[in-house]
Amino acid sequence: MVEQADGDFWELPKDWGYQLGSWARRLMVEAIDGSLPELKHDLPGRTPWRVLARHDDTTLVLTWNAGSPSSVDSFGTLDEGEFQTIKSAAAGKTSYGELRGSPALVHRYGLDSFLWVGTVKGHSVDLGGLRRQLLDWLNDEPLTMAEKLNAERVRRALPEPPQYSVEAISKACWILESPSASAQGTAFQLEGYGFVTCDHVLRDEKGEPLADVELFHSSEPSVKLTIKNVVANKALDLAVFQSDGPAFAPLRPMSLTEVPLQAHVAVCGFPNYRLGDTCTLSPGVVVAHRMARGGVRRLLTNAGIVAGMSGGPAVGTANEVVGVCVTGAPWMQGTRETEDQAIVPISALDLFVGELPRLRWLAPRHAQVVPSTTKECRGV
Repeated sequence: MVEQADGDFWELPKDWGYQLGSWARRLMVEAIDGSLPELKHDLPGRTPWRVLARHDDTTLVLTWNAGSPSSVDSFGTLDEGEFQTIKSAAAGKTSYGELRGSPALVHRYGLDSFLWVGTVKGHSVDLGGLRRQLLDWLNDEPLTMAEKLNAERVRRALPEPPQYSVEAISKACWILESPSASAQGTAFQLEGYGFVTCDHVLRDEKGEPLADVELFHSSEPSVKLTIKNVVANKALDLAVFQSDGPAFAPLRPMSLTEVPLQAHVAVCGFPNYRLGDTCTLSPGVVVAHRMARGGVRRLLTNAGIVAGMSGGPAVGTANEVVGVCVTGAPWMQGTRETEDQAIVPISALDLFVGELPRLRWLAPRHAQVVPSTTKECRGV
């Protein structure tokens, strides 16, 4: 905790026991305040003390115990028989480790109690030995327990991190790609809706619908599927569609309508997808709410959303979809340079598809591809 000083001898005054008790507490407080002030309320030295001590011509024995906040500092003389028992057990031992390692002395040490055995020469005692033994004790059991208590407080203050079903989430996520626009995005299967993505993923730079968008899964990138029955909302930047793809288990939408600040969330998708890439799952928390066009309050997150992840799911603690990733950074390195890593709440889907019949999954793995038809719902 602090650098330990060399030994020095101190002449014993008449009230030596009381002064040693006060000096020991002052040494603790100075050491703790100088090194670990954040743990000062978990370490000894802040409450009154009780000292029992005795010495002869060669040895001084002192037992120090922390008292209750309502008590007062006190000093008493150690029993002669107890003094001799401790002196005998401590013979030849000068360090804290040696003394505490003795079966006859180990019970003298605790979270708020310690034993000091010092050398007496004439009318002086070795304060350097007291300093070394006290600091070694403080760095041992008391500090270990203080760090444990502090870690427990931190753990309780933070929400429990979720256990994400990575395999199930990855299976439900797909890649959307337009060869003509050299553009990519993510889509995912959502229970009761079909495929979900962002409206801008299905448009070119001028905002016109792309006619050659293909859908494929990372497990079979050579199998390209056509999207159809698109229902989109440009203001909300959301779209749902169907495709004759395999019947992987869809993700479930979150049943709640509000996602609180500091809620755990993982953004998922395919940033700048290349052949062989797996689905990215980046955990974080909701750090803010931001009103966006369309009248929907978006969720801002500290999890990195990168180009290509647009349209991917944002998954919450129950492995339910809380929203759709819509904005982020062009590259992973840029995620710390923008605060606009935004998610549209999944409840926004019901603003434009809530009245439509729920879409059914198409079971055939390689069904006949039908020409895509796009319907755009303008307004909310």
